[in-house]
Amino acid sequence: MTSSMWLRGHGRLPWAQTVSVLKGLNCAWADLDGWHQNEPAPTDVPTATHLWAWSDQQWARVRIDGDETIVATLSNDKENPASPNAVQVDVEIAIGTAWGQDEQRLPSKSRDLGAFRPVLLDVLGQSHCTFVHFGNKFD
Repeated sequence: MTSSMWLRGHGRLPWAQTVSVLKGLNCAWADLDGWHQNEPAPTDVPTATHLWAWSDQQWARVRIDGDETIVATLSNDKENPASPNAVQVDVEIAIGTAWGQDEQRLPSKSRDLGAFRPVLLDVLGQSHCTFVHFGNKFD
């Protein structure tokens, strides 16, 4: 399924500012403590490379680089398209493949990750990037 949405690049941000962008979104990331999902953004920078966040009408993709991040948001709210500098993009929406319940590469604390099927929101065109949604919005 393809949908038209709004993409905004926030650029390079310090972690405290990233947390503000993620306010009100469910977050997911993997760190040394395992898989975190449906949690608010952590107060401190996680030991991770990426964090994904979502709500019913907005998604965020965060690349973590030390104390700084590179942030992009995607919105399907046609009444309020994220910001004046958002650009309209086509997004392919597809169901991802979940980890197997017996996956040995996952820490034991994260084995329940196999119960979740991620939804992938793949931005098409020159601004190609992928956002992730865990939940039942697209079921």
